[in-house]
Formats: sequence, C-alpha cells, structure tokens
Amino acid sequence: MRAAIELVERQQGQVAAVVALCCEEGGPERPKPNTAWLRERYRVATLVAPGTPEQAECNRQWLEAWGERTA
Repeated sequence: MRAAIELVERQQGQVAAVVALCCEEGGPERPKPNTAWLRERYRVATLVAPGTPEQAECNRQWLEAWGERTA
C-alpha cells in the first residue's frame, strides 16, 4: 500500500483516503506498527474497527472467519 501511495504522490497525484478490510496495528504481537504512518497522514477507513477482537486477528494476519489455515 505504501509503494502505491508513493507512486501516486511522485506523479503529483493526491491520496484522498485509504480504504481497506483491515490494517495491522501495533500491540503485543507487533510492537512497531507498520501502518502508523498511514493513519497519521491519511484518512483511513477499515471494515475491522481498531481495538476489536477482529483487529487482534488482523494483527496476526489471519481472520478466524476465513476458516482454518492450510499453510
């Protein structure tokens, strides 16, 4: 996502907002959030709300609703 945003901005484009199913956040599993820069600079809308059990699953990079992991 960051690379896409940088490409748009290098071409003089403007990112109005970012929409995603979920964005990983910092926490015990990920002390250095890799999306903090995103929320600091842009309007971000996600289906999974920060602070929810689903957000913790997103931080682990797997939502239980997707079913059992096969890999």
